Amino acid sequence: MASMLSEISVAGFKSLRDVTLDLQPMNILIGANGAGKSNLLSLFKLVSEVVGGTLQNYVAASGGADHLLYFRKKTTRELSIRFKSGTSLIYECRLVPTEEDRLFFADERYGVEGERVLLHGGHFESKMLKPPPRRSDGKTPYAAQRFQKSLRDLMYGRAVYHFHDAGYTAAMRATAKTDDNRILRSDGSNLAPFLYWLKEKHDLEHRRVSDAVRLVAPFFKDFALSPLKLAPETIKLEWEEVGDEGYRDASDLSDGTLRFMCLATLLLQPQPPGLILIDEPELGLHPYAIGILAELLRAASRRSQIIVSSQSSALVNHFKPEDVIVVERKRENGQTFESSGRQETVFKRLDTPSLEQWLEDYELGDLWEKNLLGGRPTYA
Repeated sequence: MASMLSEISVAGFKSLRDVTLDLQPMNILIGANGAGKSNLLSLFKLVSEVVGGTLQNYVAASGGADHLLYFRKKTTRELSIRFKSGTSLIYECRLVPTEEDRLFFADERYGVEGERVLLHGGHFESKMLKPPPRRSDGKTPYAAQRFQKSLRDLMYGRAVYHFHDAGYTAAMRATAKTDDNRILRSDGSNLAPFLYWLKEKHDLEHRRVSDAVRLVAPFFKDFALSPLKLAPETIKLEWEEVGDEGYRDASDLSDGTLRFMCLATLLLQPQPPGLILIDEPELGLHPYAIGILAELLRAASRRSQIIVSSQSSALVNHFKPEDVIVVERKRENGQTFESSGRQETVFKRLDTPSLEQWLEDYELGDLWEKNLLGGRPTYA
């Protein structure tokens, strides 16, 4: 994973007042509701919009710049982001709010540490995906080319995956366009055409997805995917049940089973994104299914960098302390409530040596439930 992110820094974004976080191939975020896990995942969405040149659309959809800044514009006058890939490749930008409640580029740079190229300053949209600037000899800086590719691999066209909406009106249950198969969409809405593409072009991965689903749902025999005969440009999710000669469709699947199908497809696809972010993948899954999910996540982390936000101690039980990052809200700069009522998000990666004695008798998730790791609501 040459393009793996090694470090992210952000200041002034939502509850992230000033954060620097080292990243590993596997990163499991745990913490109380509202601690800031989703805010970190939202940061990647923001950067993907920056890289894609659609920052202002994201700002507007988020309610304006005031809603994105740490305790609003009256407290924060600048949002800064810094991504580091490998040992020295850097992307960074500084955004400031405007009177129109938009975000304005103060500047944007990328390149090797100490030799970053100024992309531009004072523009409303990023130009990251346009040809990088040339040197005086007319050649494009190699570091600029390389890091631009890294950012594309990590971010372009990707978003936080959230398969939460699996209800009877969910898009993943509906008929979809057969050719909508370039990437698996973040909400699983093109699950059927993507699985059909796997069946036609990547049979091994298709069979691996089917095998994983059978481990969780033994009644499941296999997918039965083909374009609709009277509308060949469309397809719907159909499958076979053990002991039944007919086909069933997505309406016959429980929410949890459908979510697991999406997760297995995401993690077992032949060419996964360089960075995979998943919000609460354990939602609606049986503890046994959570164990299978953990195995899929670990296997996927050998090909992609994984960042997962979770509330599940059962999921945490399957990982090492070094894989887990505890997320908490604490008084700003350690101040008392009287001096500042604001709470900022802080991150702490666990380590085995400090927990070694506890781990002789307990699983890691059990220690979290016993409040020995933090990650619980704090009131002081």
